[in-house]
Formats: sequence, C-alpha cells, structure tokens
Amino acid sequence: MIGILKQKPLIVMFVFIVIGAVIGVSLSLIVFSDGGGDVISVGDRFVLATGESPGAPDIWDQPQIIDVWEEEQPLTLNAASSLRWKKDVMCVPGIGYYSRRAATNDNAEPYSLIFDNLDRVVGLYMYSENEQQVPWEYRQATGPYPYPHWGLHIFFLDSSNACN
Repeated sequence: MIGILKQKPLIVMFVFIVIGAVIGVSLSLIVFSDGGGDVISVGDRFVLATGESPGAPDIWDQPQIIDVWEEEQPLTLNAASSLRWKKDVMCVPGIGYYSRRAATNDNAEPYSLIFDNLDRVVGLYMYSENEQQVPWEYRQATGPYPYPHWGLHIFFLDSSNACN
C-alpha cells in the first residue's frame, strides 16, 4: 500500500480529483441555490407596451406594426405621485392598495397600479367595460372601479402581506 502512495502520478491525480470535486460542489451550490428567498427584485423598469400583430392570417412571418404604444411606469409611490397617481386609502387584503391616475382628459387609464404598505408597486390591475376572455373575471366593483367591469390582476411581487 505504501508503495502505491509513493507513486507521484497517482498522488497528483488524486489531489486533482479532490480539488475538482470541491470546486464542482461549490459551483453547483452557488448556481442552483435559491438565495434563501430574502431578496425579491422586479428589476429597475416597468414598461407597458403594445407590440406587433400579423399583417394577415396566412403571412405570420411578416409582422405589421399597428398603433405601437409604450409607457414607462413608476415602481414606487414617490415616483408615481409625481405622475399624478393617487393611492387609495383602503387596503384590500391579499391584494394591496389600488391607485388611479388623475386624468388630464376625459379618458381614465385602463389599468391601476397596486401598491403594498411599503409604497412599492407589487402589481397591476387591468380593467375593461367590454367583455373579456379568461383569465379576466367579471366583477361588480373592485378598488377604484365602483361599477361592473372585467378585471385582471397581474402581480410582480407577493401581495399576500401587502396590507401588513
């Protein structure tokens, strides 16, 4: 046994295998770890935009741009306030605080930003007075919309504790 251990190539190979295993395990723990869930980030931008639609049903590879619209949205109540957004005083459990933008004309926004108790945007509520398909739901009244409509909640962060 001692004779086998005295062979340099075998010892060097064993050392490299151990070092490789340690590096491999360390990298896999770093790459595949969930980070403990302590930090949740939605990025530094929130943009609502329309996109492209096909020009004709049989020509899918040739898109035609129709009424392209893009608007960057705020991520905090502080930024939203400067853009005429007003947060509701009542918090809806499991959802958060709805908001409305003060209209500069007669047309209200077809969506509402949803804030948590830390004044962060946690989601978006889209509404329509016209019937929509699933996953939209028909609602009698929700948040700042006290009339029957079709609505869709989209959350970027966990809103289960938005009121706490």
